[in-house]
Amino acid sequence: MQISKIMLAVAALSVSAAAMAAPAAGRIAISSGASATKGNLKIALNGLCVTGGGTLTEFAAGSNLSTYVCNTTANISSAAYGAAADGTFRNFAGTAFAELRLNVTGGSFTAVCALNGWPAGTACANVNPGGAADSYRDPASNTNVLPQAGQLVIGGLLDVSPNDYPSTVTAGLNLFTESGTGVAQTFGVAVSNALYGKLFDAQKSAADATIAKPIPSTCVVGDYTKLQCIPTVSKGQMATIMSNNEFDAAHSNGVGFLTNVAADNTLVLEYNRRADTSGTQASAQVHFLGLPCVTTALTVADISDLPAGTNNNKDIGLIKVFAHAGTGDVRNRLNTANLGIGIMSGENNQSDAATTWKWVRVQGSAIGESAKPGTLAQLGVTVSNRESVKNGAYDLYFESKVVPGNAAGASTFWSAVTTSLSSLAAPVGLLNASDLAGYAKGGNACQSNASN
Repeated sequence: MQISKIMLAVAALSVSAAAMAAPAAGRIAISSGASATKGNLKIALNGLCVTGGGTLTEFAAGSNLSTYVCNTTANISSAAYGAAADGTFRNFAGTAFAELRLNVTGGSFTAVCALNGWPAGTACANVNPGGAADSYRDPASNTNVLPQAGQLVIGGLLDVSPNDYPSTVTAGLNLFTESGTGVAQTFGVAVSNALYGKLFDAQKSAADATIAKPIPSTCVVGDYTKLQCIPTVSKGQMATIMSNNEFDAAHSNGVGFLTNVAADNTLVLEYNRRADTSGTQASAQVHFLGLPCVTTALTVADISDLPAGTNNNKDIGLIKVFAHAGTGDVRNRLNTANLGIGIMSGENNQSDAATTWKWVRVQGSAIGESAKPGTLAQLGVTVSNRESVKNGAYDLYFESKVVPGNAAGASTFWSAVTTSLSSLAAPVGLLNASDLAGYAKGGNACQSNASN
């Protein structure tokens, strides 16, 4: 009898401890999706958390995995999180969730993969080594874990519609019902510092030139404040670099294809692309290659024989094609001394003195923000990601989508999030609802930027 009492007491303590482990599973949302929107998503969640009576804490594992917790304790520790009562957590305002566990490693389309349960035999099975599902950061243990019983998978944000991905990505999957978010993400062509210098030198006019080049002779390479002093690439050049034709001029001449300098024709050009499930990659293919907008589009540089992971690459002629897992991997590679080019979202910027990659102009039009080329004038206004789109000068942006799935509270959660995103006064690299009131694409990635 005494043993039974002891056992009952232990059981009671276990129940009590379980009751204190918080928040309840049903208040934890699981999301995969776009890395391009991650920074602004955190800002939106912070606003919703404060409105809900809490303070936001982020538990991160690198740049791709973050768990956002809304709690009454500022900067709650792992130990405090594990011991906290369910009542100390506060739901993000207008939602049923106090915690969002986010993994953006595989890119936007993984929001669809998560809703489908990561089925074998589909593109989702190729996102992670061994066909594993996404894991997420657990604040209590500070380790990456799979979703637990009772936690709700709620889809996520995508840079473009699921229908804008190649058929090799969408085959065999339920794409779920999408909705617009009221915001859009700008993208830009970025290069390593070494390639920037070569482009600048090749495009700078000589003082006595009879034929002017794109950059005036009065420019210096470190001047990012004048539009005309920034090197430019064309849509045609990017399309050629991104294509799968080993025998075209880009793949035969490498860096020389961009500089038209004979001495550069033996130099390898690094094309830093993302996985097929990446929204940044899908956006780039829509803009530069016409996928899936035209029936005779160029084929994409094939990386199907490369394993998932960081910095895996292959040579296609004089172009070394990288298959990066995340935007952070592209950024890190462009921050080396190699001759590299890639496409990233406008959220990215030169955050410290050690960051050396640069934006270049596309078709003579510049992306701007807190990244170099920084503050400059274009069509009479100061250039930011938003202003360059609003004045019709910049077309490399796409209106974001969300696939909530069918879990209880998912649609309500994303409605609150996108409303918060749309209300941000100055989102980095992101266009809000008021920004899109001038020029927009009508929610269709295949449509050109037009006044409305």
